[in-house]
Amino acid sequence: MKYCKKLIFLTSIAAVAVSAHAATLSLTDGSRIEGELEKVHDGVYFFKTGFAGVLEIKSDLVAGLESDDSVSIRTGGGEVFSGAVSTDSSGNVKVTSSSGTVSAGLSNIASTWKAGDRDPIVVAKEASLAGQLRKWAY
Repeated sequence: MKYCKKLIFLTSIAAVAVSAHAATLSLTDGSRIEGELEKVHDGVYFFKTGFAGVLEIKSDLVAGLESDDSVSIRTGGGEVFSGAVSTDSSGNVKVTSSSGTVSAGLSNIASTWKAGDRDPIVVAKEASLAGQLRKWAY
């Protein structure tokens, strides 16, 4: 009976660990990191892991991104696409949504954010403008 309880406990932990890995980040050295993509901003991937918290990885070290969850991507040209993400063998990111699949070069990604979050470029611009606003006092 003790063996059965331990087996059920370990199986449930493994199931939670697998469900928490919504994305896979492939690096240029061949390693792969399982976790959750927080955002991409200023050439840095913010990738949340269960073992090390949020990692900050420079974009030139990233070879690919896979995510079944919906992710929004802004290209260098300003276009925004949302959907599941995969990377093909030539380094192009494919965003698949209900209206089709769009492809863009991995190096052409300006920012990325999770569904429900805000574009990090917009957030940064709003923060810089907020410091420039005059504060009136009467």
